[in-house]
Amino acid sequence: SLHITPSKVKASPIGQAIDGVIPADDDSALLALGLLGEFAQGEAGELWPYLSVLPGADDMVGQPLLWSEDELRTHFAGSHLYETIGAVKGGLLMQWEAIQERVVPNAPDLFPPQVFNLQGYLYAHAIVLTRSLPFGDDLSLIPFLDLANHQKGATNTCSIGVAKGSGEGGEGAKIAPVVSADQMEALGVGEEVTAVLTASAALAPGEQAFID
Repeated sequence: SLHITPSKVKASPIGQAIDGVIPADDDSALLALGLLGEFAQGEAGELWPYLSVLPGADDMVGQPLLWSEDELRTHFAGSHLYETIGAVKGGLLMQWEAIQERVVPNAPDLFPPQVFNLQGYLYAHAIVLTRSLPFGDDLSLIPFLDLANHQKGATNTCSIGVAKGSGEGGEGAKIAPVVSADQMEALGVGEEVTAVLTASAALAPGEQAFID
């Protein structure tokens, strides 16, 4: 229920406002806008504990999407990456200009400028590019699970399950693995589809749970 998904964003006021402006199948853009919508709620939002531990733009020094033109030219001049990154940024700039011209004036309260601006849009895309994970048919931002770092050959597994009977904080939940799409649709009372991270061996306190 805490996942940020394209379908959730489409059904939200933000999704309805950008309908016809952003392609309905652009999952990255939908997730980025949904993330900014959560930031706009600030500490009052349900996802604030998650948002507060995400890296800020200044922390994402290895993400070329956030580099200046001079930085891109210094590192990538003469490489195909220079034109590739430029094309990606150019496409996002066109999207943002369309949002700013066609959407924001009609719903200024929904798109506060201190959050919804070009730099914020690029930052949100950088978060999506580095943290989103597949969940069923959706690309999603999954709080907690996306904190796991990648390590080639890591034997911890990610899967989808149905949780039932969990108490506060998920304590005592019984998890049934999802083996068919029907299970994700036919949920019973107190059941919830959930992302599952399973450790392949006991982890010591402070030891990272890597995923591949």
